[in-house]
Amino acid sequence: MKEASHHGHVIREYRESQAGITQDELARQVGKSRRTIVSIEQSARIHDLKLRRTLAWILHIPPELLGLTEIALPQVAVLTSVETVPAANGKNLSRVVFETFADNVRMRLDLYYLGSSLAADRGLNVHIEELTRLLHKSSARDRDSLLTLLSHNYQLKGMIARDQLDFQTAERCFKQASLLAQEAECAELNALTMARQAVMNMWLDRLDEANNLYETAREITRRSPPGLRAFLATGHAEVQGLLGDQSCLISLTEARVLLRRVDPGDDHLLLLQATRCSEQSINDGWSQCHTFIGKPDVAIESYDRLEHSLDLSMTRMRARLYTQYAEALYAGRDMSCCFYATEGLKLARSVGSQYNVRRVKKLAAKLSSQFPGDERVKELLQAL
Repeated sequence: MKEASHHGHVIREYRESQAGITQDELARQVGKSRRTIVSIEQSARIHDLKLRRTLAWILHIPPELLGLTEIALPQVAVLTSVETVPAANGKNLSRVVFETFADNVRMRLDLYYLGSSLAADRGLNVHIEELTRLLHKSSARDRDSLLTLLSHNYQLKGMIARDQLDFQTAERCFKQASLLAQEAECAELNALTMARQAVMNMWLDRLDEANNLYETAREITRRSPPGLRAFLATGHAEVQGLLGDQSCLISLTEARVLLRRVDPGDDHLLLLQATRCSEQSINDGWSQCHTFIGKPDVAIESYDRLEHSLDLSMTRMRARLYTQYAEALYAGRDMSCCFYATEGLKLARSVGSQYNVRRVKKLAAKLSSQFPGDERVKELLQAL
């Protein structure tokens, strides 16, 4: 398929005939003004690659028509339906019902971040089935609220599967979460789903795909709440760092500025509850990125400070932090990395984070190869 000679005509055609949405609706979904959309549809060529990719994703335009290579448009953005939900015309649900389901999501997110991912998974399938049943028989008024709750639950299910390295289940859940968010016309929740998928791609060493997903997610949330934008910038920085891109530090600076504008009371979409973006997580990313770009001394100094200010209840974060600390120490040729790797291993096991366990194993393999006779290395291998 050849590139279209007039990008704007393609965008208008897909907006009207395929997506069936107005210019105002498209403007909301891509974080632009209606005037910008009018200008875009009159433009023969859109030079902004990120904007082209975002429009192709939103409107399901074949990438080639807008001059995009396959790698430029994340595959996860071109979805086929996992489950078709029929139109609803039933009775309205009470506010108490929604509050109960929202509280259940909050409780499970607390279990995921503060306790065990496996505990958060207990009964989750039944919960999803009940929400789906209500969606099938609810009124049009309640539909969007149920769709967003279901999207959150599928995201959580995907995160739990991802932590267990069950990437096939995770991808299926993230796709379903994305479809539900799109049906609810909730760009914020869809962008959050893309970030979850990006993390999985990063773990699978698909860094270009992860980077593209983050870029698209950040593009469509330019006008979204600052908490979500800070979360996306922090996650994107990690991928940028792994790619050796020093702009990772710029992303983290942006995240820090955005975090100061967060209103904790404005969280009707549960975005803050779902992301747990904080000054601590940004500091954590700052340290890790310095390791990635070849400055482990800066990272080690930062981790030293972080360790004394850690919230002991954030077990998942501590597991990740100790593992990253160990990696920075290893890069700095400091054998105390063995101690922090062992501590990270214990915490990762306690919350069921198989990914961090795998990271410790990779580090232990390097240490064993280089220092086979070192007692500290032997103790780490014994712990494994």
